[in-house]
Amino acid sequence: DDAEADGPEESEGGEAPGDPGDGSERGDVGDAEDRSEGEPEEPEDPEGLEDPEDPAGPADLEDREDSEDDPDDQGLVPPDDTPWLPGPRGVAYRTTEVVYSPPGRDDPRTLRLALWYPTAADEGTPAQYPFTRRDGVLRDAPPAIAAPAPLLIFSHGNSGVAEQSWFLTEHFASRGWVVAAPDHTGNTYADGVPPIDIWELRPQDISAVLDHLERLPEDDPLANRIGDQVAVAGHSFGGYTALAVTGATYDDSQWDLLCATAGPIVCAYIERSKDRYRDGFRDDRIDLGILLTPAGIENFGDGLADVEVPLLLMTAGRDATLPNWRVGDPIWEALDGLSDIRVDIPQAGHFSFSNACDIPGVGVGDGCDPTFLDP
Repeated sequence: DDAEADGPEESEGGEAPGDPGDGSERGDVGDAEDRSEGEPEEPEDPEGLEDPEDPAGPADLEDREDSEDDPDDQGLVPPDDTPWLPGPRGVAYRTTEVVYSPPGRDDPRTLRLALWYPTAADEGTPAQYPFTRRDGVLRDAPPAIAAPAPLLIFSHGNSGVAEQSWFLTEHFASRGWVVAAPDHTGNTYADGVPPIDIWELRPQDISAVLDHLERLPEDDPLANRIGDQVAVAGHSFGGYTALAVTGATYDDSQWDLLCATAGPIVCAYIERSKDRYRDGFRDDRIDLGILLTPAGIENFGDGLADVEVPLLLMTAGRDATLPNWRVGDPIWEALDGLSDIRVDIPQAGHFSFSNACDIPGVGVGDGCDPTFLDP
């Protein structure tokens, strides 16, 4: 279950600055909104991914609106007009570990990392995810990447798991992307109450994954196969994580009140961590953010306007966990990027943006019953 909790409890942590909370009402917004002048440009597509004749490749993330270079000179070809359909490439899957030392912690932190990538293999061992076997995805198959591929990093929701939205991660891999999704240790389905510092650990996990992929040893099958075009996507608490690493700054105006009301453990944590939050967790390597029913308005407030990369905000009209009126609408109002786009799906719920609906009993009334859009 990756619905948002009411923040870490004081017994083992406590609320860090902000709280995703829950709710049941909704607001009315249009199906799609953007702030661009005129029609947005079609994304471009790097060639050289195993079949250069195939136009259904990954989208280029770099904003080339003001570029005077010819796209053909940049090694790009136009995308196809059905990006919602699976791509032509096979999908491979593997797992590994990332170990790093976060600021403010004495001990190293270990993350399980799931990876998806294109492959030309047509037979092999099916991938086994934590809750399901995927017969169409091959475990540890060799990559089929002739030129450096763009990278998507996915951040799961509260009490979720790296593979929770495999519809998304597999789709990007089928179109030539490398996809990396960490388990946010201490905040997965297998964990209890998350640690008090999970709010700063999550964005640091994303940067640690980037560091890890940049330093792959030469004998790793993905070494030198990942380019410098990077997108981050996140669902729910993962949406908060994506906002943090794309440059949202924290609203510290309520920290004194939180300190006074939440108890001494929270107060002590705020005192020792506030400089890190004020510095923020922006990672300049990230070019684009995809927010799937995100949390974060309480954490950032007007600091959402500090995000300088394009954002795609996707919300659900029937989201009962993070309803539009309380989260999606104010996040959209606070964002001010001209390239930002919002898509609201009226018949979607919170769990419509994950495969949690495949788990019996999860998400009923919030995306996982027949009255909702099929996830």
